Order: sequence, then C-alpha cells, then structure tokens
Amino acid sequence: MPDGSNFSVHNEGKEVDAGANRAKRKRKKADLKAKAGKYKEACELYDQAICLDSKSHLSFYKRGQSLMKLVRYGEALLDFKTAIELHPTVDIEYYKACAAAHVGLNQLGQAESLFLKAIDAAELSGKNDTLLFFELNQLRSYIRAKERLITMYESGNVREAKHMIPTVSKNRYVDLDAGLLFIKIYYKLGEYDNADIESKKWYAKSKRSMIDTLSKPHRDLLFFRGMVLYRQGKHDAAQLFFGTLVKRVPSFKKASAMNEKLRELADNVRRGYKALESKSFSVAVEAFTKAISMDPQNRAFKLRVLRQRVNAYNGMGNHQQAIVDLTWMVDNADEEEEIEEFLSLRAACHEENGNVNAAIDDWREIRELSYEAERRARPNIRRLKRAKKSESRKDFFGVLGVEKNATERDIRLAYRKLALKWHPDKNCGSEEETKAAEEKFKTIQEAYDILKDPLARERHANGDDVSDSEDSFASYGGYDGHCGHGYDDDTDFVDMMFFMHMFGRRGGRPFGEGDGGFSGGGGHYGFYY
Repeated sequence: MPDGSNFSVHNEGKEVDAGANRAKRKRKKADLKAKAGKYKEACELYDQAICLDSKSHLSFYKRGQSLMKLVRYGEALLDFKTAIELHPTVDIEYYKACAAAHVGLNQLGQAESLFLKAIDAAELSGKNDTLLFFELNQLRSYIRAKERLITMYESGNVREAKHMIPTVSKNRYVDLDAGLLFIKIYYKLGEYDNADIESKKWYAKSKRSMIDTLSKPHRDLLFFRGMVLYRQGKHDAAQLFFGTLVKRVPSFKKASAMNEKLRELADNVRRGYKALESKSFSVAVEAFTKAISMDPQNRAFKLRVLRQRVNAYNGMGNHQQAIVDLTWMVDNADEEEEIEEFLSLRAACHEENGNVNAAIDDWREIRELSYEAERRARPNIRRLKRAKKSESRKDFFGVLGVEKNATERDIRLAYRKLALKWHPDKNCGSEEETKAAEEKFKTIQEAYDILKDPLARERHANGDDVSDSEDSFASYGGYDGHCGHGYDDDTDFVDMMFFMHMFGRRGGRPFGEGDGGFSGGGGHYGFYY
C-alpha cells in the first residue's frame, strides 16, 4: 500500500506541472499578441500566466517588456525586479531591462547602479561581457547629455539646447521623455517644420502603444503634435489630435480649449468661403476678419485666410484694402512662388486703382525673383508701359472732331474750320486768351499733320504714339514693339545691338518687315569675321 503523504505530494507535483504548462501556453499566446503590437491584450494574457504559475520569472519579465511599450515604466520596473528575485541565477538581460525602466522613469542614477551590478555579476560568473561596458558608457553619456539638455531648457538657453539635440537623439537610450523635450525646444524657437518632423517620428514610434491606453507622455505627445500642426496652419489635422485627446482624456483642459477654438475658427472660415461663393463679399470679409482676429500670430493660417479676404475685397471693388493685405502677405511669405503670386495680385489691384507706376514696380520686383519669373514679368511691364503712354497720348481724331474712319476730305474740312476758329490772329483778346488760342491752334495743326498721312493715321488709330521715336521704331519690328521681340530697358537694347553686330543679316529691311523679328523679308543671318 502506498503511503498517503507521498501520494498527496505526488498529486501536488502533478498540479504544479499542469499549472506551469498552462502558464506556458498562455505565455506563448501573449508573445504573439506582443509581436502584433497588441500590448494591452498581451499584458492580460501574461496576467493569466502569472496566476497559473506565480513562480515563473519569465512571465514577469515578458509582462514587464509589454508594459514598457505601453510607457507604464513603474509597473514594468516592479515586474523586472520580481523576475530578478525569482531567477535562480543572475540574468544580465533582466538587469538591463530594469535599468531601462529606471531610464523611462528618469531615475538615471539607479539605472547606472543596475548596470554596475550586471557587470559585477558577469565578472563573478566568469563572463567578460564587453558589450555591457559599451552600454554602460552609452547610458552614462545619455545621462549627462539629457541632464544638461534639461538644465539648458529650464534656464531659458533654448538655442544652445537645440544644438545638443542631434547628439542626444543618436543615443540608443533616447526615450519619449527626451523626444518630447526636443519637440518643445523646436516649438519654443518657432521652428515648426523641425518640430513637425520630430513629433511625427515619435508619434509613429508610439502609435501602437497608444491604442489601448494613454500615459502622460503620450498625452503630451498628442497635444504638442496638435500644436505644431496648428502653428503650421493645418487646422483640420490639428483638430483630429485635440479631438482624440478630448474624447479619451476629458479632463485635459488645454486640449479641450484648443479643440473649441479650432472649431470656431473653422466655422468662421467656412462661413467666409460660402459667402464668397454666393458673392456676399461684405459677409465674407467680416467672417475672414473674425477668423484672423482669433489667431493673429499664426502666420501660415493668416496667409491662407488673407488670400481669401483679398478676393472678397476685390469683389467689393475695395482694391486699396486688398493692397494693404497683399503687402503684409508679400512681406511674410517665404516661398518664391507665393511671393510672385502675391506681387502679381497686388500689381493687378494697383492697375485697377489706376496706379500704373506702382503696378510696374511690382512686376519689376517679380522680375528679380528668378529667370522664369523674369520671363513672365516682361510682357506685363511692356503692356503697362504702353498703357501708360496711351493715357498721356492725344486723341487727334477727337481734336478735329472726326471719326476714325473719316476720309481725307472730312479731315481737311474739319481742320480748316477749326484753324479758322482758333487762329491767333482772330483771338487777340487778353494775354491769357491769346496764349490759349495759340496752344489750341498748335494742337489742331499737329493733329492735321498726323491724320493727313494715311500711314501715320492708321498707326494712331491702332494706339501707337506716332510722335514717339521709340514707339515708331517698335512698330517696324524693333526692340519694344508689339510686332517685334520687344525690350523694355536700355540693357535689352544694348544686348540686341551686340547680337546684331555679331550676327549680321542679308536681305530684307533693317530690323524686320513690320511683323517683327530680325530676319526681314526673306533674309538670313551670316557670320562676320
């Protein structure tokens, strides 16, 4: 007969083995969940494994790893310490994991002491682990750099702190806490593009671990990611982050305030767009102005909304106010394409206001931006110069009181009638009256001299300034002509003359046959040596 006590012990041993096996199966399932990035579910399965076998150091160690991914460093630290206590021998990896948890908790001194313990344990076991010394040096370097970075940031030396970011970020122990510090430094300096790169990187790294729970570092990361997008004028994207925070952490007041602000901003911008589409320009101006007043320091947002307010002002015919907005936009734009767009819009507004000189100045400023911009600006400068000339040009048809299609006989009769009326000999009143009559008579004579010549009359009817030698030259295919290549400054003319000197031509009329170009009628270029 078997002894009863031995039978009881034997059964207990079987139960322990069965529990350990079930724990092992649970742990395998948990490993798969952790590999898929489902760390919360993995933790639950590790909990079950620990309940089935509370002496398994491996279950505590692996649960600690999943907790680290969830940025629950305090709980992870407890699990790693328990794993160290339960392990029959010294496992260096457990010490390293424990040190990493201390780093996450910003307990860098404790992390360093754990590495020293791991090195002592390795020496006692006869192992010469050079990698441990390397990692210890890495940790010590990170501790010093991070402490210095924090000190600089808190003391206001943000620019100096910025120069340390590349060095600190390369360390293998860099964590989310340091990443948040990088984002804050760039944000405080107004370098939103760099802050965007950094926040995007850390959000991608932490995205999986934020699915189930949000730790304080995760909340801060989401908030600053939203703030960076907001400063870049990407309000819709920013609102997604603030909305997520409000939904998952209702007590986060800063996120709630930003979410509400962005909702109101979006409502005003949307109202402005709708008013613009329905041609209710005054309502659009009011809506866009209110949106800008809510966030006047946000340059990217202000540029975007001012662009629409300019459209509204132009729709109202208030080109002067549009010019004021465009001037601010030109001064604050960074991209060359934006500057060119805003300058061309301002030139159009000046033209609408009748200020041709200011419009020409804007196009000249565009011309200095780039070679492509210069090509686009030249035709507009020439057009405006001709428009400026035509404004000051006398209407000789009007002077004689005849239509553009008048015959030579009509022109001659009108001239004789007016010449008799305004001849100085017939207007011998006061000195002022005599002088006015003389000027009038000279104008009538000038008009007749032009209109009696069929070719000059045709050119005058087409808007050419017949009395201007430059314009006269241009009409035959010259340097400023609408028929020829067209040049608008002395440099272009010198370039053209140099070209003609280097490359001669044969045949045809000099400088073209009226339809423009240098080739003339059937001519061709030849080389002179």
